[in-house]
Amino acid sequence: YESIRIDPNHNCVQLAEAAVLAAGRKPLRAISNGGLDANWLNAHGIPTVTLGCGQMNVHMTSEMLDLAGFRDACRIALHLATGA
Repeated sequence: YESIRIDPNHNCVQLAEAAVLAAGRKPLRAISNGGLDANWLNAHGIPTVTLGCGQMNVHMTSEMLDLAGFRDACRIALHLATGA
């Protein structure tokens, strides 16, 4: 996968960060390794950020899900989908 970098002032970044704040969380801009849907979408001209959903130790035998983080991710997704 090709790496991507989105301008922090891009609308998709601003919308994502507003949704994270609306869920009571602090936005975190980070570098991530691996292939994500956002890589493909950005490669095809659709600016896209990636949002976590509470994953911990991904792809390891100790992989687990932080339920509070997952619930917040659901709130973030709902906010992005509906503006609520």
